[in-house]
Order: sequence, then structure tokens, then C-alpha cells
Amino acid sequence: MISIIIPVFNVEDSIDECLESIVSQDRGDLEVIIVDDGSVDRSAFKIDVFVKRYSFIKYLYQENKGSGPARNLGLSVAKGNYVLFCDPDDWYEKGAIDRYREIIMQENPDLVIGYIDDYIYSVNKVLKEVRKREKVEESSFSFPERYEFCIEKVNLRSPCNKLYKLDIIRNENVMFPDIRRSQDIVFNNQYFHHVKSVKVVGETVYCRRVIDNHIYSKNLGDFSRSRYVVYKSYFELYSKFFSYEKKKELSNKVLLGIMWSYHLHIFSNPNISYREKKKQLSDEYSNRMRVILKEQSRGMKIDNDVRLRKVVLASKLRFLIFKLLSDIKRRRKER
Repeated sequence: MISIIIPVFNVEDSIDECLESIVSQDRGDLEVIIVDDGSVDRSAFKIDVFVKRYSFIKYLYQENKGSGPARNLGLSVAKGNYVLFCDPDDWYEKGAIDRYREIIMQENPDLVIGYIDDYIYSVNKVLKEVRKREKVEESSFSFPERYEFCIEKVNLRSPCNKLYKLDIIRNENVMFPDIRRSQDIVFNNQYFHHVKSVKVVGETVYCRRVIDNHIYSKNLGDFSRSRYVVYKSYFELYSKFFSYEKKKELSNKVLLGIMWSYHLHIFSNPNISYREKKKQLSDEYSNRMRVILKEQSRGMKIDNDVRLRKVVLASKLRFLIFKLLSDIKRRRKER
């Protein structure tokens, strides 16, 4: 049996399409677990129609905690041998679940990875484009030998293009952390620790709906805590998989990516005042990143790496430019 876990929050406009893509591929071996994360729209009403029509669909409710805890709740009651995760805005490609079934019967790998197509919609819900990633031929291999190949060729972050074994999740206590950002990455990195056999499907299995706008959060504390947890999960995985030099190289890349994303969020966020941006970026260099490096480096001189110094210098330059433009704008208003 395959359990499909769907966290739901205010998705009355898209949940029908999501569920239709699943029930149309049922062969008597599916269990669909919908966890309502405190929706206040008509999502529950629409889900109830499917629950009454299909006996293999279960509905659970929790107060709003985020998609990570919602998925954990679904995992706690799942009865399948295998697990899929689906977001309620998205849908499965026709025949995708059948393809998963074939792979289970033929090879029974610890992890199956497929491709995601992104459907880009405008704010008023008009489809603008479909982005397809270049695909590789179908292949089977083991971790960690081909882990770097996966970094380059497939999406390792999302849980929605992957088939997992529930026994591994439960026996190894793999869970989504209680953070609002990037919990998917941490979950996958935990799971990768215990993966031996991997199957990459050289075709699209999942279609993701992307709205072409960016929502910025005022909760910078959660942003900061999330990136610490993410970096830690990568570092622990690399410590198990690779030699010292390779671990250092890949950890640096992750750290650079985390810093860039944080800086971009700070610079572009209209919800944060100039004074708060200055404070956040000052804290960035004096406190937060040093704590991460000190606690996670374990003797690795990551903070002395040339690339990291370049990122810090470039980020400081960006901040100075931002300060200069802000000062010019403020002086113009004072005139």
C-alpha cells in the first residue's frame, strides 16, 4: 500500500484538482491522508465530498502549526509500506503513481526520485509558462556514491517528487522539524542517512503550481533559526558521506547559499525598516554566522575560506549601496 499525505491550509481553489489527480490513479492500494492545518475557508467542505465518495481518503484536523507538523501527524497514522507527499496546490502527472508501483515491484529501492514541472501562474491565476527541467536517463544506484550526481541533475529538496519507505522513516525516527521554512530539506537529509538504493525516474511525476509573486515574512527569528537547522542537517549528512576535503567543499557551498538567501530576503523585504535591516545584517556578521561556524565546523576553517570572505565582502558592499540609496531617498523627502 502507498500512503499519500497532504497538508492542507486554505486551498479551496486547488484541492479538487489535486485530489482528482490521485483518485484517478487508484488501483485499490492507496491510502490518502489529508491533514487540515486549521483552514478557515471552504477547504474542509470540498474535502468532505471526496471523503464521502472514496473510502481510502482520511481527513484529520489540527490547529495551525505548519506543514511540517501536519505531515508528521499524517505519518503517525499511515498504514502503507511506502509514502508520498503531495502539496494541495499541486497535482500528480498522469500515470506517475502507476510508475511508482512498477518500480516497487521490480526493484523495491529505498528511495525513488522523479522530476517536477513548474506551472507558473500570475497573481490573477493566469498560466504564464511551464518550466521543465532537463532530464537524465532512468538509472539505479546507491548513496553516497552518486549523491553529487543527484545534486546536479534532480531536485533533492522537495519531498513531493519522492517515494519513501515508511519503515525507514519510523525505525530511524525521521521527522519534519517544527520550523516554518525549509523543513523539507531537513527531513530529506535525515532520510538520506539511511538510504542505500536509489532509483531516478527520467520523467515528470509531479506538477507544481507556482504563483509569480513573493511573500515576505516579518518573522526574522524563524528565518534565522531555520537556516541554522538546515545547515546542521547538511553538515551531518556530509560528515557521514564524505572525506574531510569533500565535506568542507560541499558545506561551504551550502553556507554560501544560506547567506545569499538571507541577504536577499533582508534587502528585498518591504516589511522591514531601514533600521531593522541594518541591525539584522550587523548581527549576521558579528553573531549568527560565527555561532553556526563555531558549533558545526568541528575544526574545519570554514570562516577562513576565500569564497566565504568574498560573499561577506560582497554582502557588506550591497548593504553600503542600500544605505547610500536610502539616505538619498530620505534627503529628497526632507526637501
